Amino acid sequence: MLASSAPFFTLSQRGYLRPGAAFMTTKPYVALTELVAQSASGEFVCVAKPIEIHVFLQHGRVAWATDSSSQFAFRRWLLEHTSLTREVFHEVLESCRRDRLPIGETLVEWRVATREDIKNALRFQISGALASLESADDGQTIFLERVREFASYDARLTFELAELVSPPARESAIVQGSGILDRLANEIPEASWLELLEGDMTIGQLPPASEPRVDHALALSSVMDGAELVAFRSARGTMVGVALSAHRSAWCRLDPEVAFAGAMATICSAATVDIKTTPPLGFDPSETTYRPLYLAGEKEHPRSVGTLQAFLGQAPEVLGAILAEQGETVAVAIRRPWEPRTVTGIVRRRAPLLEVNLSTTAADVALGYRLRSVVTAERNLWCFGAELGNPRRQTLWLVLDRGTAQGLGWAYLASLARQFAGHPSVEMLAPKEWTKTA
Repeated sequence: MLASSAPFFTLSQRGYLRPGAAFMTTKPYVALTELVAQSASGEFVCVAKPIEIHVFLQHGRVAWATDSSSQFAFRRWLLEHTSLTREVFHEVLESCRRDRLPIGETLVEWRVATREDIKNALRFQISGALASLESADDGQTIFLERVREFASYDARLTFELAELVSPPARESAIVQGSGILDRLANEIPEASWLELLEGDMTIGQLPPASEPRVDHALALSSVMDGAELVAFRSARGTMVGVALSAHRSAWCRLDPEVAFAGAMATICSAATVDIKTTPPLGFDPSETTYRPLYLAGEKEHPRSVGTLQAFLGQAPEVLGAILAEQGETVAVAIRRPWEPRTVTGIVRRRAPLLEVNLSTTAADVALGYRLRSVVTAERNLWCFGAELGNPRRQTLWLVLDRGTAQGLGWAYLASLARQFAGHPSVEMLAPKEWTKTA
């Protein structure tokens, strides 16, 4: 695998060719296949507006590849699919830069990732770059021969070119199904990736990848079960999914530091999903404070029910609050005339969402803000849920009318979670971009 200290340069940065360098004149991808057939070792560079692609070969096998539109796919895969944390990754990366070591092999030596993890992450990174190269009809290309420098790479972490290129039938299917993905890619440039699902089957990806990115458990417990929209937040970032039809959904991923309010509005607009809906007949928000409450769990959990009851007295927009333990409701407070069975039924169906594990570690959970949280758009309700991070695996759920600003729901969720968890860091359950406008 490529050493982290290996030089990356573009044609514009070098005004000359060193010995062993050669310009290529055929189509970029064809030129690469010719080098592979020759068992070449070195760096293949393609500069084609608007991207720049580097492919590193070791005796005709692909050791590494990157393109300027998705430079951090390798890191992203590891953070999403293993217990590796961002902090440890950067520590390893600095060590590799300092000592000129290959990052993949070093991660294995530090025992923070397995060889199989590294190979899967490499496959993810390289496949995306090669897909970009295949779509480049023209561009400046150059090959820099480096036999001696690449001789020490671990051959077990390299690939045959054929392993990394999607077969034509799949490419065709992705192109045919990705019209909405192209639109979303233009309108949500901060998205790490976009994916189109038919049921629980991936039918489109941007950028292309060798495997599905959406955890199908998220789709099964949300857009495939009646929800129009879902936003799942964890230590690894935010996954937003929206139902396009009864069976089709579009998804995007945002890094943890990226505000998702705008992305959510955009993806809803593309799917013609109205974030706000008309309140049900007879609903008057001004009267909710005075409506009688349905309470459950008072005998077994009197303090919890009392906390929920008091909270609803102070938060007139909240239609129901539920505390669950290991997936089962233990304390309930719901405003009439909402049918308790309807509200608790929604919570039961959405509870599996907080069981989805995108490699969040125990250390992540201790930080509070890394606790998983979720919001779904039901027919005429918002359903918010969050982990409380305690040994009893408690989760907290709030239900609000869809006519209520979503930011207010996040703020209420954080406020009530603090009362149950007694942990100041759960404030971060409320995304900053929502709390500013709540």
